[in-house]
Amino acid sequence: EYLLLSSFDAEDASILSEYELSRIAPELWPKLCFKLHPSVHFFPYQWNILPIWKALKQKTSPPDPMQLPHPEHCLIWRENLQCHHKTLSAIEYATLLALSAGNTFESLCAQLEPHFAEESALSMAKYLRAWIGSGLLASPVHDSQEKSA
Repeated sequence: EYLLLSSFDAEDASILSEYELSRIAPELWPKLCFKLHPSVHFFPYQWNILPIWKALKQKTSPPDPMQLPHPEHCLIWRENLQCHHKTLSAIEYATLLALSAGNTFESLCAQLEPHFAEESALSMAKYLRAWIGSGLLASPVHDSQEKSA
């Protein structure tokens, strides 16, 4: 609940669009850094809290508490004044964490390489497209060399 409220109350920021990305010269892509929208939050959980929370919100009978075999991570964000949440795969979570730490597109692709081999850049592009479509990324994109100047 707290993170949902934090996402809802987060400051406004422009959402990165596919059009903005399409205007970036190809030679700049390796050093691009992306910024998460201020409403984006993550939290780890080890119990089936999301199905319980959903059932309580829908005023239905919640499942019994159960510890999960592996910790999972939830992503919470605001889009068009609506808060959303979803469970992230381990790869997507690690990639979003690296993105939020200021890693470049090139290093994000390198991080994905063990999982997707030659298709790491394509996989990163698919993630970017999904994140842009959900409003997770804020404008503008920064060149890592600009940031260090």
